[in-house]
Amino acid sequence: MKHQLYLLAGSLFLFLIVVFTLDVLIGCVMRNEFDSQPITDDKFSLSRYFHDKATGDMIILGNSRALHHYDVKMIEDSIKEVGKVRNIAANHVGAIYDDCMLSQIVKRKVPKVVFFEYLEHYIDGSVNETGGIDGLKDYYYSDSRVRVALKKLDKYSPIKELSSIYRLTGLEGWNIVELLDYRVRGIQPTIYESKGYIPIEGKPIHHPQFSHKKYISPIIDPLELEYITHIFELSKEYNFKLYVVVSPTTLLTYPSNSITLKEICAKHGIPIIDNSYLPSITPDMFYDATHLTEEGAQKYTAYFISQIKKLDIGI
Repeated sequence: MKHQLYLLAGSLFLFLIVVFTLDVLIGCVMRNEFDSQPITDDKFSLSRYFHDKATGDMIILGNSRALHHYDVKMIEDSIKEVGKVRNIAANHVGAIYDDCMLSQIVKRKVPKVVFFEYLEHYIDGSVNETGGIDGLKDYYYSDSRVRVALKKLDKYSPIKELSSIYRLTGLEGWNIVELLDYRVRGIQPTIYESKGYIPIEGKPIHHPQFSHKKYISPIIDPLELEYITHIFELSKEYNFKLYVVVSPTTLLTYPSNSITLKEICAKHGIPIIDNSYLPSITPDMFYDATHLTEEGAQKYTAYFISQIKKLDIGI
């Protein structure tokens, strides 16, 4: 009986060694594959580029509204002195993702100015509970700040971190499929590389209408607030200009919009540009309640450029 237990323990140990070795080998092959792929419009691909390589003199930071609302090429063409404009936004993310990406970028090159697009309702942290950290992926476990964030968001993160394959894919087979697809199709032109942002193309069947509701203070998630605050602290540590921006939305409130967000910005001495309602941005320029169509984004960017020119950002 004792001998059988020794054999069982030995077999189990050998099995674990084989599994661990295969995991490391597969992880190394996949890491090489991911690193060798060109930039695509996929969120994972863009996040990898933002985290590992992106730099800019002007940074557009935020979620899907930042990704879809700011025509980077138009800004660069209109304000030559601004230098390189880089949009590092991603769909369905909050301040945790934004902070992790910006923390890496400023280490490579300190921007002149960062415009942090933020919609107040994200402050309740719901974006993190519903998959908003997908942009981080477990690929970034080598970044200590990302590792800390993931552990705060997912109590099982330390266990997942043990697997090389999980760190690269989050166990999402779609990433593997995309790698194979790149191999078959080769390099394809991307919207992000050609335009510097990803506009929402096409028109909705029904345009949303402006709504005006009485303002209700949101529940503030401590973790989301912590990372918003750290973004503010980065601007002071690295000495770059930072502005929080709220681009147009149809979800308006009275007596004012984004009251809590404005209070947080004021507390930390960070200016906020409230563009939530602009008379020139009409309902037909919205794709849905909070996102502009490509036409709307271009019109909004033109207005935003006029605002940039009036700011003291050293250009």
